[in-house]
Amino acid sequence: MIQVSGLFAYGPIPGVELIPYFLALLAWVGLAFASILLSPITALLRRLRRARGSRQAEPEAEVSNVKSEVLNPKS
Repeated sequence: MIQVSGLFAYGPIPGVELIPYFLALLAWVGLAFASILLSPITALLRRLRRARGSRQAEPEAEVSNVKSEVLNPKS
């Protein structure tokens, strides 16, 4: 009889024990590459959202100034 106590410790057949490590390394490299490629896009989106948000805040300030000038004229 063949003893199979440690046979499946490294994989179903000999020679495939490094495949999970390779796939994990491939996933890490892929995620690092994706983050490098996506970082300028996310920075651009963040900048556009800030610009749009500040543009919306300005008219509200102008409206309050107009209301105060209409209600309390200086002359």
